[in-house]
Amino acid sequence: MAIQITGPVALVPPAVSSAAKDGGRSRRSKATWLVLLGWLAQVVLRVWTSWHAHAPAAFPDEAGYLLAARRLAGGPGGDMSYSTFYQGGYPLLLSPVYWVTADPTTAYRLVLMIGAVIGAAVFPLSLAISRRLGLRPATAFGIAFAVALLPANVFFGAWALADAILPAIVACWLLALMRFADTGGRLAGSVASLAAAYAYAVHARGTVILLVHAGVLGFLLVRGWVPRRRTMVGIGVAAVGYVGASRLNALLLHAMWPDGSLDLSAVLWSRLTSADGLLRTLSGACGQVWYLIVATYGLAGLGLVATVARLLSPRADRSLRLVAAAAIAVTAGIALATTAALPDEHRIGNYAYGRYLACVAIPLSLAGAGTLVRAGRRTMITAVPATVGVLAGAALAVTTYAGPRLHEYTFIGFDFPETSYLTGNWRSLDMLTAGLVAGALFGGMILLRRLPILVVALLLLVNGGFILHTRATFVRPAGDLRHALSGKGGVEVARDLRWWTVMKLRYRVGWTTVGWLNSAAPRAQTCTVLTAWPGGAASSTWPGHPDGWTVADQKPSQWVAWRRESCAAR
Repeated sequence: MAIQITGPVALVPPAVSSAAKDGGRSRRSKATWLVLLGWLAQVVLRVWTSWHAHAPAAFPDEAGYLLAARRLAGGPGGDMSYSTFYQGGYPLLLSPVYWVTADPTTAYRLVLMIGAVIGAAVFPLSLAISRRLGLRPATAFGIAFAVALLPANVFFGAWALADAILPAIVACWLLALMRFADTGGRLAGSVASLAAAYAYAVHARGTVILLVHAGVLGFLLVRGWVPRRRTMVGIGVAAVGYVGASRLNALLLHAMWPDGSLDLSAVLWSRLTSADGLLRTLSGACGQVWYLIVATYGLAGLGLVATVARLLSPRADRSLRLVAAAAIAVTAGIALATTAALPDEHRIGNYAYGRYLACVAIPLSLAGAGTLVRAGRRTMITAVPATVGVLAGAALAVTTYAGPRLHEYTFIGFDFPETSYLTGNWRSLDMLTAGLVAGALFGGMILLRRLPILVVALLLLVNGGFILHTRATFVRPAGDLRHALSGKGGVEVARDLRWWTVMKLRYRVGWTTVGWLNSAAPRAQTCTVLTAWPGGAASSTWPGHPDGWTVADQKPSQWVAWRRESCAAR
């Protein structure tokens, strides 16, 4: 076949003027500075949000992570056998804090600053995801900044919890996975594998992420969408990360849970092998999806619908379809697995809960926001009713199964920060009002969608109100055990002391490991003993105590601190 050349062919590309090159560099430099300033603004806002906090308040979780971090840093931990196991990935990140300071208040504030820095990283990650979804630079910047301030990313970031860093880990994983599917780059594949393995080290939800990641890499290996050698590199990195995370968790378990941690296998088995257990699991998963949609003002619901539609569309970009499948699998897997393994604690949060799916709220909300500002009218005519249908269907599933338990069981405000803010009700769960308010905000964004800057402004206004309101609502005391401790010598506690008091004490005592009080007498090096105070005189809480011990501090109906008199002379 002859090839005809009908015009001149330039064998050398036209020269680009130095002015054009300088202009390109200048624009990139400005964009970089804008992203950096945006990230810094997010850090400052998060630090301010938690600035009033001086000590853990979410017991036992915060204290559990902090004790594990201190133990990994070489300090004292404690025997936490038969209680919840706090995996080592997050404490490992925090452990350098205890090389810097032994003061519990300073350590706690530094931990919150670490959470602020990592939580703020969701903004540049969201910006990159938004650009990949096709948003224009200015629109992507505004959407990413506002979505990064959603309560799902900000609220738990103000506590010493694994939830402070999980949204950033998930966003990093999905972005790297998307780029690996696009380009097959070794770096992107390795970063995605490291993020998935680290998620596995951080929390049980990471098990779902790592399994889905392994499935995606297996699919890519079979289909050959990217060079198989590079896929094998990603598999190798994930395998090494899995082994390292497993080893870390095993070491921590042996050090602080020597007799084993809380075993939920029986609960999981009963949920998966009985009709009522399966109904409980499905309704609880629906409750998590309902909360996810309401807490993001409908954006995550629209994103979920758009993600499913993209997955089912043969015309969609194959990389985005692959990542859409991963996002859906992780969302469904976390919702089902966490509900199936959660014991009935007689709290409303067992049936509708937002914390577990908060880690996927950002990418799903970005998908929803992208659909909101880019989709045509025909697409929105089907997507919006589908979103409302998912919300209503999830609410119906929860109310049908839980019934009166939604009002009779214990309401804990920490479980429902977003819905309490939307309804103004901090004493009970009002699903109808929360759904209507979220729907109204969703409708407002739909009306403003042709002017993305107004959508961003609405999101910032609502998110800002949440930050101001919850900052004033959740009081974070410095702790009530500071004066009970001498700061030296051994510390022992009675076995009938309330578990949260034991956890508070272990957090406060950084110079020794808190032990259990022997029925005969405390050890010779012990200077402080805490006993339970069920009632009566404080001096009666330790009958037959050895000579030389006096009451040093007390909290009525909770505890009494005893001090060995001879310790004052040490």
